[in-house]
Amino acid sequence: MVISSEFFVLLVMLIVVAIIEGIVIIIVLRSDILTENKWRNKIEKARTESVAQSRATLKGRMFEQIAPLLPGFDYLPADSHFLGSPVDYVIFSKYTMLNDKQAVAEPIEIVFLDIKSGNSALSQG
Repeated sequence: MVISSEFFVLLVMLIVVAIIEGIVIIIVLRSDILTENKWRNKIEKARTESVAQSRATLKGRMFEQIAPLLPGFDYLPADSHFLGSPVDYVIFSKYTMLNDKQAVAEPIEIVFLDIKSGNSALSQG
């Protein structure tokens, strides 16, 4: 059996095209894998940051609730009424002492108190 040179050239060209297609497929698949890993890493980072932010928010809310019971709180816990929003506490300073007749009649001071913990800042508005 004799193979013509044109058939041989055509066969070699088909083999070269198949090799190039294989290389392109490998490059595309590798690129897809790298892109998928990149997105997977971004999603994992976003989840981690979300959990950390959620924890910080929950800790802040718990701290707001127990603040009147901690040392350094300038008002009586009984005078402090938790709202949470738009301010954390409305405090009727000296109300309990006046109500229990432990103090002379003094004007009651009304205090709006917003408690911040960690790196939180007061919001504008």
